[in-house]
Amino acid sequence: MLSETASSSNSSPQQQNEVISIELTEVLRRKRLLIEHEQGAILLLATQSGIVALDPTCPHQHVRSLCEGTIEGDTITCPNHGWQFRLSTGEALCGSGRLRCYAVHVADGMVHVSISTTLPRWMRD
Repeated sequence: MLSETASSSNSSPQQQNEVISIELTEVLRRKRLLIEHEQGAILLLATQSGIVALDPTCPHQHVRSLCEGTIEGDTITCPNHGWQFRLSTGEALCGSGRLRCYAVHVADGMVHVSISTTLPRWMRD
């Protein structure tokens, strides 16, 4: 796994994205892959619609239960209490809250996940 930090040319100095890259064959072989990083964790899923990256923490009890969630189409269901979320948007279908989804780009046999490292306005100097 390769991890790097990049900033876009039209962004402020605080606007940075960490890019985590992993081989596509590994994601497809395992179907679910939990990646730990400095800011938490990302759950990579190989679905019928493509590769999805999301925070594995269910907003119900703030537990990383979605790693064991049931996937049907574009929906993941938390195994603890049945809350459901749309994989493409993170929107809650049953329950409340929203999952944090990450931008995914597949190129040259690699899956690249972009994680914003930008601090919220209230945390900036």
